[in-house]
Amino acid sequence: MPAINTTALRPAGMIVWSALLLVFLLGTFRATLVGLSDWYFRIGTQPEIERAIHYMPSNARYHYYDALAIEQNKPTSPDIARQFEQAVRLNPRFSDAMLAWSVELELAGQRAAAEALLDRAQDIDHLLRPSWALANFYYRTGNEAKFWAEAQNCFRLMSRTGVMEGRFALVPVFNLCWNVTQDPSTILTKAIPNDRVIQGYYLGYLLNTNRFEAAKQVAALLLPNAQPINQPFLFAYCNSMIALGEIASAVQAWNAMSASHLINFAPLNPAANVSLTDSRFSAPPTGVGFDWRVRVPESVRFRFTDGSPGYQFTFNGSQPEAFDLISEIIPVVPGRTYQVTSNAKADFDPSASGIRWSVWDYRSNHQIGAQGDGHLLKFAVPNNVSALELRLSYQRQMGTLMLKGDYDLNQVTLKQSP
Repeated sequence: MPAINTTALRPAGMIVWSALLLVFLLGTFRATLVGLSDWYFRIGTQPEIERAIHYMPSNARYHYYDALAIEQNKPTSPDIARQFEQAVRLNPRFSDAMLAWSVELELAGQRAAAEALLDRAQDIDHLLRPSWALANFYYRTGNEAKFWAEAQNCFRLMSRTGVMEGRFALVPVFNLCWNVTQDPSTILTKAIPNDRVIQGYYLGYLLNTNRFEAAKQVAALLLPNAQPINQPFLFAYCNSMIALGEIASAVQAWNAMSASHLINFAPLNPAANVSLTDSRFSAPPTGVGFDWRVRVPESVRFRFTDGSPGYQFTFNGSQPEAFDLISEIIPVVPGRTYQVTSNAKADFDPSASGIRWSVWDYRSNHQIGAQGDGHLLKFAVPNNVSALELRLSYQRQMGTLMLKGDYDLNQVTLKQSP
């Protein structure tokens, strides 16, 4: 076997090792530049971000944040648009930079270029921000037809899960729709999707902003086959209608929830002498709609026990001299006469306890004249009233001691009287 001439191989080996060393040194140098630029960038001030750009001018993110930093100190500087533009040139899929640059273009009067950039961002980024930016752009530029399309797209992108998990806020979109038009029918047909979750939140928004006529339109969509996800909003709607004196609408909502088993109470029908909810106290009071509300002070203990229908009130002898125990809004027929009776057991004489029923106009807090003792009451409904408040109250009788012991209320009846 002939001998290998190692002397001839040495120059080639040196070239390879030199090349590897050069690659290593270049990699080390680049890593040093990256680390140094990132260190400056993380400081966050505008001069340090520009130093980061000096070391790594091809980093699109550095240019984007440099524009944001300039905007804070010099909001009219032309460098803002230039840095956003450079960020997009370096990274043609940088949607955040596109959205920011489009604002600068719009401020400069270049609306067509701004819209084109927003459309480009939307094609790249299929999440909410580009559609929301486009909706705001069309609102500012008065393009109502395109605005409604983007508003619908925003709701679609938010999706049921995103809204329920609290990842998206619907109120800004609702507000923007109402800034475009004050016509609730237009908003409902052109922006609000056929989605019970979003419709429920929209109902809550309308109630919170006192847009009650518009709320009726949304409630009409939700009440047929009402779903559990909408229960809080429908309760709020029922309460609002009661507070406004819109009793027919409130009863309609209450009965729809009953039909959909969102509440475990029978429907109400004042014309058929059905005006009282849970007359046997078979469920804990919810305090909403036409159900019972507990109103006792802290010194009186209220208790409901499953399997033993009834409400129990325990007086400790140190309670106030006058207060309400429970109350319920009752839909009634105007001009009719009614009679209230109840059954109760107590550790004291109920007839001398100072506990008695009364009827009030809940909107004016004016008591309606009535006849009877504590557990039998007869009253006439004024001709212009379609709902009253039935209250069970305590008033210490003159010359008696404070009550002490249990008062068990088992049943109350309300019937029209000849």
